[in-house]
Amino acid sequence: MDQDSIDIIQNSWLKIAGSEGLLVDEFYSALMAVRPDFRRFFPQTMLTQKRKFLTMIETLVNVLPHFYSFAPKLHHLGQQHSHLGLTLLDYQVFCKVFVDTLSANAKPRLSPEEAEVWLAVLDEICLMMLDSEA
Repeated sequence: MDQDSIDIIQNSWLKIAGSEGLLVDEFYSALMAVRPDFRRFFPQTMLTQKRKFLTMIETLVNVLPHFYSFAPKLHHLGQQHSHLGLTLLDYQVFCKVFVDTLSANAKPRLSPEEAEVWLAVLDEICLMMLDSEA
């Protein structure tokens, strides 16, 4: 991951400052609208799940300069999700919905370049998580 990608992710994350909770609420609503079959993967009460997801995203944004040192945590997260039987396509849907929701909540909206970088970084994360299942 190059410095330009790190800068784009970190600077574009600032565009939702103060509305992170709303972003996560809208993300999970959009995800369940696109893939209602995903609902079974989540607890009835989503408060803890939403906090965990937001914490993970914020952590990733902050550790991007040392991204590969974070890989063991991503592998562990992948192992925790392995029993769900998720495919790369499932992860890609999750990421696309997240980036679309992030863009819709960003002030101003994400540029096409910012959205592309987010998708590329999230794709790399997904591949790490899936690799841990092998």
